[in-house]
Amino acid sequence: MVVFFVGTAAELVKMAPVIREVKRRGAPLSVISSGQNDLRGSELWKLANVNGPDIVLSTCPIPPRASGLAMFLARTSVTGLRDAQRAWRGHRLKDVKAVVHGDTVSTLMGALLFSALGVTVHHVEAGLRSFRLTEPFPEEICRVIVSRLAHVAYCPNDWAANHLDRRNLRKIVTGGNTLYDALNLVIDSSEKQPIKRIDSPYFVLVVHRQENLLRGVFLRSIVKKIRAARARPKCIFVMHALTRAALQREGLMNELETDPTFFLLPRQPYIAFSNILARAEYLITDGGSNQEEAYYLGKPCLLMRRITERIEGLGENVLLSSDPLREIDAFMQNATQWVRPRVKLDVSPSSVIADDLCGGLTLPL
Repeated sequence: MVVFFVGTAAELVKMAPVIREVKRRGAPLSVISSGQNDLRGSELWKLANVNGPDIVLSTCPIPPRASGLAMFLARTSVTGLRDAQRAWRGHRLKDVKAVVHGDTVSTLMGALLFSALGVTVHHVEAGLRSFRLTEPFPEEICRVIVSRLAHVAYCPNDWAANHLDRRNLRKIVTGGNTLYDALNLVIDSSEKQPIKRIDSPYFVLVVHRQENLLRGVFLRSIVKKIRAARARPKCIFVMHALTRAALQREGLMNELETDPTFFLLPRQPYIAFSNILARAEYLITDGGSNQEEAYYLGKPCLLMRRITERIEGLGENVLLSSDPLREIDAFMQNATQWVRPRVKLDVSPSSVIADDLCGGLTLPL
């Protein structure tokens, strides 16, 4: 019995192809959603080839603050032990394999719940590190704790695997991130024209991390730099809820809504966003998963972070910038120098994981 524990849309993106592969092999499986994001109506369940979560631990809204996540973790964990047992009723605990992903509060919750029940914990996307406990917060702390609770670590590369030196932790290098499989499932799907109102070249801008949005000067300066840039493509600015609130707070929404070179786009479902990104000239972002997406698609990417817990694309198509205000002009003017071919892996990372979960590896590592 394989039990998948997911909490956020980003987790489900990367777990969906694994769930799909496990189901294809005929193994009994169940999916538990923590409720950190409301995933009940997500299009990603179709990608996973299941109808949805079997159990949802919480349906209460979570305030978008660290204190809100802490309360969610404490409240949901109390009831989670009881509810999680429903996922494998009739199965012996020693036959249950629990799978968590990544570095969210839900990842930590799942690892704690399954460890308390004595169930084997399998950690997908294990071994990533920034080596600074507060950057990003709380993700780095979650990674460190989950690595100590997990029994099996599925690492995207040798770099990540080398960060895990516990003797009782079985490590498997998957040859890439499961995001690679998710992208291959959705790129060139039925959504051929991502933005009907934009028929000219464009780039994608994503600013959603709290450390950037809370700095009003930074946000205003980035927007000013982009608006002043000459001969640039149009800008698709993805509006996360926190992004929109920050722009309104800084008095920038009216300016951008009347700027014909900006297209303010609500946060998109994964399939739509992937197709938008696949057709973009380049990407300017502060998101780690966006870094991976740009790498696999070969898209130039300016990553607005001091550090990153990932190595995908660094020095190739990804420019890690701790001072994007200084480097953004040169990047936009010379983005073509960062273009790379779309990545083609020799193996499917999700298949490697599914082979292990379903009774033994069949691909050489």
